[in-house]
Amino acid sequence: MAVVAASSSAAVADRSINKVDSIMLTMTVFGSTILYAALGIAIFVVGFRLWDWLTPVDIWREIAEKHNIALAILSGAIAIALAIIIGSAIHG
Repeated sequence: MAVVAASSSAAVADRSINKVDSIMLTMTVFGSTILYAALGIAIFVVGFRLWDWLTPVDIWREIAEKHNIALAILSGAIAIALAIIIGSAIHG
Protein backbone atom coordinates (compact mmCIF):
# COMPACT_ATOMS: atom_id res chain seq x y z
CA MET A 1 0.00 0.00 0.00
CA ALA A 2 2.88 2.37 0.80
CA VAL A 3 4.42 1.76 -2.62
CA VAL A 4 1.20 2.74 -4.36
CA ALA A 5 0.93 5.96 -2.33
CA ALA A 6 4.55 6.88 -3.06
CA SER A 7 4.14 6.27 -6.78
CA SER A 8 0.91 8.27 -6.95
CA SER A 9 2.49 11.24 -5.14
CA ALA A 10 5.43 11.05 -7.55
CA ALA A 11 2.98 11.08 -10.46
CA VAL A 12 1.26 14.17 -9.01
CA ALA A 13 4.66 15.89 -8.66
CA ASP A 14 5.54 14.96 -12.25
CA ARG A 15 2.24 16.39 -13.48
CA SER A 16 2.80 19.67 -11.63
CA ILE A 17 6.31 19.97 -13.08
CA ASN A 18 4.96 19.22 -16.56
CA LYS A 19 2.24 21.82 -16.04
CA VAL A 20 4.83 24.46 -15.11
CA ASP A 21 6.97 23.49 -18.11
CA SER A 22 3.97 23.69 -20.44
CA ILE A 23 3.04 27.12 -19.06
CA MET A 24 6.61 28.34 -19.58
CA LEU A 25 6.64 26.88 -23.08
CA THR A 26 3.35 28.58 -23.76
CA MET A 27 4.71 31.92 -22.53
CA THR A 28 7.81 31.46 -24.68
CA VAL A 29 5.71 30.68 -27.73
CA PHE A 30 3.41 33.60 -26.96
CA GLY A 31 6.35 35.98 -26.60
CA SER A 32 7.87 34.76 -29.84
CA THR A 33 4.55 35.15 -31.60
CA ILE A 34 4.19 38.74 -30.41
CA LEU A 35 7.78 39.52 -31.43
CA TYR A 36 7.37 38.05 -34.92
CA ALA A 37 4.01 39.77 -35.38
CA ALA A 38 5.52 43.14 -34.48
CA LEU A 39 8.46 42.48 -36.79
CA GLY A 40 6.12 41.50 -39.63
CA ILE A 41 3.96 44.59 -39.16
CA ALA A 42 7.01 46.86 -39.10
CA ILE A 43 8.40 45.31 -42.29
CA PHE A 44 4.97 45.54 -43.91
CA VAL A 45 4.63 49.26 -43.10
CA VAL A 46 8.13 49.99 -44.39
CA GLY A 47 7.48 47.99 -47.57
CA PHE A 48 4.15 49.64 -48.24
CA ARG A 49 5.57 53.13 -47.58
CA LEU A 50 8.45 52.32 -49.94
CA TRP A 51 5.98 51.31 -52.65
CA ASP A 52 4.00 54.49 -51.98
CA TRP A 53 7.18 56.58 -52.25
CA LEU A 54 8.26 54.92 -55.51
CA THR A 55 4.97 55.56 -57.31
CA PRO A 56 4.63 58.85 -59.19
CA VAL A 57 1.18 59.73 -57.76
CA ASP A 58 -0.06 60.43 -54.25
CA ILE A 59 -1.85 57.14 -53.59
CA TRP A 60 -3.93 58.26 -50.62
CA ARG A 61 -5.16 61.42 -52.38
CA GLU A 62 -6.03 59.42 -55.50
CA ILE A 63 -8.03 56.89 -53.48
CA ALA A 64 -9.69 59.25 -50.98
CA GLU A 65 -10.37 62.37 -53.03
CA LYS A 66 -10.57 61.15 -56.61
CA HIS A 67 -12.17 57.78 -55.71
CA ASN A 68 -9.77 55.84 -57.93
CA ILE A 69 -11.14 52.31 -57.47
CA ALA A 70 -8.50 50.71 -59.69
CA LEU A 71 -5.69 52.15 -57.57
CA ALA A 72 -7.48 51.04 -54.40
CA ILE A 73 -7.69 47.47 -55.73
CA LEU A 74 -4.03 47.58 -56.77
CA SER A 75 -3.04 48.90 -53.33
CA GLY A 76 -4.97 46.08 -51.69
CA ALA A 77 -3.27 43.54 -53.95
CA ILE A 78 0.15 44.98 -53.10
CA ALA A 79 -0.70 44.84 -49.39
CA ILE A 80 -1.78 41.19 -49.64
CA ALA A 81 1.32 40.29 -51.66
CA LEU A 82 3.60 41.99 -49.12
CA ALA A 83 1.84 40.18 -46.28
CA ILE A 84 2.26 36.80 -47.98
CA ILE A 85 5.94 37.42 -48.71
CA ILE A 86 6.68 38.64 -45.17
CA GLY A 87 4.73 35.77 -43.61
CA SER A 88 6.60 33.22 -45.70
CA ALA A 89 9.94 34.81 -44.88
CA ILE A 90 9.24 34.84 -41.14
CA HIS A 91 7.79 31.33 -41.12
CA GLY A 92 10.84 29.94 -42.90
